[in-house]
Amino acid sequence: MSNEAIVPIPPTLTVTIAAYMTEEAPNVVVTRVEPEFLNLTGIGDSVNVLFQVATSGYAFRDKLSGIQPLSNGWDASFTTIQYSDDMRTATVSNVNQSGLAYPYLVNVIHLASGLTGSVDPVIQNENR
Repeated sequence: MSNEAIVPIPPTLTVTIAAYMTEEAPNVVVTRVEPEFLNLTGIGDSVNVLFQVATSGYAFRDKLSGIQPLSNGWDASFTTIQYSDDMRTATVSNVNQSGLAYPYLVNVIHLASGLTGSVDPVIQNENR
């Protein structure tokens, strides 16, 4: 048996993004996020968050604003957001210790038309 310490793998939580247009408003991209309030309390010291655009034909708008933090302190609690080459998934790690709520903006683009849509969900950290 080895005396090496076993480092636990942080859990990964998925945030699913759906985007669509309707016949009533064909030039408006409706954007939804599930869960809209991601509660990390009781999960552990570190959490990976996977953001996934679930609707085909849509992607994150760009690497600067696909996932856009809206509050001070984000940089102290989260790593740099990493995007997949196709811009349909993004990942970030969270140290989950501040006890603060972090609003952020999700910006998507409809690839065929160039129309964009946004939604502003929240990540709640545990207080340690």
